[in-house]
Amino acid sequence: MSTTRRCKWAPSSAIALVIASFGTYVLTANMVQRRAREIVLRKLHGARRADIGLLVVKEIGTLMLAASAIGLPIAALAIKRYLAGYVEHAPIDYWTLLFALALTLVIALTAVTRHTWLAMRMVPSEALRT
Repeated sequence: MSTTRRCKWAPSSAIALVIASFGTYVLTANMVQRRAREIVLRKLHGARRADIGLLVVKEIGTLMLAASAIGLPIAALAIKRYLAGYVEHAPIDYWTLLFALALTLVIALTAVTRHTWLAMRMVPSEALRT
């Protein structure tokens, strides 16, 4: 594969990663915001910030682990089958999938941290209002 051909696909790959990153951030933030009431109640009942953060990270982590366990093998198989018809292959391994997973985990952790922190700082009367 020539250098110009590889460069042609780089912007579209970057755009796909950015779109996926926005989606991950929004879904993770939404999940934490839906639990804002629970976070405030736990805080009012004496839960430590670390315990609340660990609870939210466990939930998001479980979902991420399940999604990656299902999605990564399928993606690896799809890539292998797609490239099977070509005589020459690009010198990339499955590290690109691991890079995408790492990027997704960093973005999800950023969203969880930010929105959990915001939920813990909420005034209880605002969070408990229906």
